[in-house]
Amino acid sequence: MSWDDFISHLNMNNVIHNLKDKPPKCILWGIAPTGDIHIGYLPYVGILNKLRRFGSNVICLIANYHAYLDSKKTDWEKIESRTKHYKDFLRAYNLGDTVIESKDEYTRKSYIEGFFKFSYLLPAKDLEEWAGRTLRSYLNKSYKLSDYIYVGTQIFDIIYFNIDSFICGIDESGIYRFSLSLIENITKKRYYYLYIPMIPGIYKDEMHASDDSSNKIIVTEREEGINHKLKIYLKNCLKKKELPKLVFMLEKFVFPLFDKKTNSEILSRLYDYTEDDIEFISKNVSQRLSILLEPVRQHMEVI
Repeated sequence: MSWDDFISHLNMNNVIHNLKDKPPKCILWGIAPTGDIHIGYLPYVGILNKLRRFGSNVICLIANYHAYLDSKKTDWEKIESRTKHYKDFLRAYNLGDTVIESKDEYTRKSYIEGFFKFSYLLPAKDLEEWAGRTLRSYLNKSYKLSDYIYVGTQIFDIIYFNIDSFICGIDESGIYRFSLSLIENITKKRYYYLYIPMIPGIYKDEMHASDDSSNKIIVTEREEGINHKLKIYLKNCLKKKELPKLVFMLEKFVFPLFDKKTNSEILSRLYDYTEDDIEFISKNVSQRLSILLEPVRQHMEVI
């Protein structure tokens, strides 16, 4: 895949970005270990590996403190084991050497002093607005000090790690979209961003990491389990007369990032599929997804 092909691929799959003529020098992906890793993370590792091949330096920040700060999504006692789980996943896709942890970085003297100085520039009311749908507290507006630290550190990370680009889900993009002008005014740099569309869940619009397992396809699931969930999903879409966006995203967006050819027959059937097509579609997609997830089985416990 050439650079032009890569940009075209992003454009065709609703990735909001400002990449143009050349790859960024250094890109950051922050990932909070809040639950079991599901296939919604695959676009990120696929894109990051592509960018590495184009010469970009990649930093994967395991935001273990953020997992707790966001309304205690993860118990403090479980953060270490969750962190190992996520590091194993990244190592499975050749990103193990890019990993750093917030618990290590945030305790450095340089980070603490830098963040205290930077905090003076962050208006509290704007932090609430910037959080958007990222934080659980946004739903009831019952903000805690931890919420402000969450947003503030995420913004400061851009400066501290001296990156020129970052990647995140569209649900988190509000923090960056609203704060980017502030950061650029401070650093006098231009930043590049990629906001990734959310992978639909089996029952819900989004495959949340903190949801129960029935709404997501976990990266360690066996082919039979994947096939079963895809059948449920396709039947639900057929009943609602909705296009199966999850399968479309896998076929058109995820698989090509891992050099897997899309199956034109599957895509053609999806536009007007019936009950009789479900077995064919779910079987073929689950087989290919299982192959794509095979590296994970070498590093993590298979369900």
